[in-house]
Amino acid sequence: MRRWLLRMSLPELNLNRLFRLGIRSKLIIAFLALSTVPLLLSGLYAVYAHTEGLEHAELDHLEHDVLTVRERMATFLEGVEGDLRFLAGSRLFREFIETDDPDMRRFLVDQVIDFARSKGIYYQIRYLDWDRGERLKVTVRRGLYEAMAPDPTAPVGFYRNLLVDLKPGETTSVAVELRGEGNRIVPAMSHAQPVAGPEGNIEGALVVDAFAAYLFQIIEGAHENSGGEVALVDAEGHYLYHSRYKNDWNQLLAGREEEN
Repeated sequence: MRRWLLRMSLPELNLNRLFRLGIRSKLIIAFLALSTVPLLLSGLYAVYAHTEGLEHAELDHLEHDVLTVRERMATFLEGVEGDLRFLAGSRLFREFIETDDPDMRRFLVDQVIDFARSKGIYYQIRYLDWDRGERLKVTVRRGLYEAMAPDPTAPVGFYRNLLVDLKPGETTSVAVELRGEGNRIVPAMSHAQPVAGPEGNIEGALVVDAFAAYLFQIIEGAHENSGGEVALVDAEGHYLYHSRYKNDWNQLLAGREEEN
């Protein structure tokens, strides 16, 4: 059996014959090639460095916004804790919970109304007794702070569980949805401290409900130019704020388990 070998060859490409380049032309082409390569590499590196710089600048900007929000939130929460300690430690409040004197309650209510009016950020202020229910309530009605008749049957279990591991002077916060005049929804942040009785046992809680709008202002004021989504969560991973739901407080609270 014969074996056939097919061989094909391409014609040799001779640039000298094709372009008839002289030595001078060859040197010019070589010089241009050697000059262009560094310029091309420098351009590519400049583009890469510029992109990296923009990314670092954006990250620095976001980090600055996060730190700003954290500082503002810390200042806000420290102020709320100070307000709770001030109210819980006042002489009128201590005498009220220890004696339940009607005159003392009237003086205390006047003090709480003046206090709430001076702050302007609280929707309502309450004292809840574990055994006797709600004993003090000052809330906003028609734009003014008023004393409301306490509800002895008001449920206290929610706050009792919330404060079970805290001591007097320590504060916890939670997002809540309250019902205001005309059954309207009042988005709020509820801040509570346990209150000890004469024997030192925890007997109730002092609760201040701050308008959620003030929380929104603190966060949005720090990232208004950042874009994207911004969220604030508590230690349990529950949303206290989410830019996607800022106009739908009910959806924010209802979506806790779903979103976390």
